[in-house]
Amino acid sequence: MRYPYEQIWKTQSSLKSLFAALAGNPDQSEATVRFAGGCVRDLLLGKIPQDYDLATTLSPQEVMSCLDKQSIPILTHGLSHGTVTAIVDSKPFEITTLREDLKPDGRHTSVAYLKDWQQDALRRDFTINALYMDWNGQIYDSVGGLFDLENKIVQFVGNPKIRIQEDYLRLLRWFRMSACFGTPHLSPTLMSVFQTYAPHLKRLSRERKQEEFFKIIKSPHLIEILLLMKSSEVLINLCPFFDLPP
Repeated sequence: MRYPYEQIWKTQSSLKSLFAALAGNPDQSEATVRFAGGCVRDLLLGKIPQDYDLATTLSPQEVMSCLDKQSIPILTHGLSHGTVTAIVDSKPFEITTLREDLKPDGRHTSVAYLKDWQQDALRRDFTINALYMDWNGQIYDSVGGLFDLENKIVQFVGNPKIRIQEDYLRLLRWFRMSACFGTPHLSPTLMSVFQTYAPHLKRLSRERKQEEFFKIIKSPHLIEILLLMKSSEVLINLCPFFDLPP
């Protein structure tokens, strides 16, 4: 599938500079670097992305070398997870090497770098966040994200239990994604999964939980989402002193 709207990213010189730095010719960069995740989702919904994240088959060291040759400043605070942040025109752009998460414990993980786009998609949280797009607007979808986005379905990539065990914050992210891009609804099976893993939210830092919860508060369908969070026991494990009337 090719992106059907005006290719607005091509009007941004900062993005063209990044693709050129990483792959030489942006028009022939599809095997090396692609847009990934939320920016692709937003473009397909006709929204202008707030951020453009890139995924690449280059190693973090290769990414840094390519950027250095073009005198593009970088930040390396995400380097342990394969992310190099490039600063172009005073704006940050995250560039993440395709990866596989090794031995995640719900909070942290080590990673192994890959060159397989499909394998990278399989480690992502939700199907609508596992979409890629090249410079020319070609969409790459190996997990059914296009169908789910069109039908307002927010579902995990693969087994929900495994995805949540990898990072317990995904419990909260499901509610935020559902409020913004889906129809708030929990199947009995998923309700049971959430109730099982909700107590593990206590293992996460306050900062990570607050950041996600504040995004939920700002989202549409807030009341429906809070009621689902209550029934799934997520709310009481997130905010023990906050409750909703029955």
